[in-house]
Amino acid sequence: SGLALGLALFMTYSSTFIPLFFCVSVLLTALFDRSRFAGAVATLALAGFSCLAFFAILYAVSGFNPVLAVMNSIRADHKIMGSFVMTPARYFNHSVGNLFAFLIGVGLPVTALWLGENLRNWRERKAGLGVDIFEASFLVSLLAIAFSTLYTLETERIWIFMAPMMVLPAARRLMAVEDASARGRLFVLCLVLLSVQAAAYETFLDTYW
Repeated sequence: SGLALGLALFMTYSSTFIPLFFCVSVLLTALFDRSRFAGAVATLALAGFSCLAFFAILYAVSGFNPVLAVMNSIRADHKIMGSFVMTPARYFNHSVGNLFAFLIGVGLPVTALWLGENLRNWRERKAGLGVDIFEASFLVSLLAIAFSTLYTLETERIWIFMAPMMVLPAARRLMAVEDASARGRLFVLCLVLLSVQAAAYETFLDTYW
């Protein structure tokens, strides 16, 4: 995981979402599943050490400095996007826009199923049946990153690597439908709606890139 994260950082700095997700997962494990806490901490520590070791070796071999690379990337982003004063209204608009751009970009049917699965998770938590750490960690991490002011929209493409974290709970929600024929019809309906949404995007959206 640490090596994969190190390689992913060369493609997009947005992959820093992954260690955020891991840290939130460990925190929620400490709160709701203490029996697995020690293993979660050990796994996180090993992944973190592997990632740092990767960059340390890279620096020793080639002189690549990840800190300077990040600073240069931030300067390039400011040059393209411009700097602005973050007023409360602008902060709210950007943060909510970040969240909804991603949710719509992943696909409205997937988002609907994902929300349904999170509601089920919440009901089970209230009933004392435990918490799905994966789903809860992603939800908390997604809200945190959306409201972090680190992004200025375009999250439907910048965060697209996070889509599997929504697709898996959405698939679980589909599989929870007991009637096989109803489950099949719902699956086909989701595919059709996703195809219509993709075709509509290709037809009506004209983007800079």
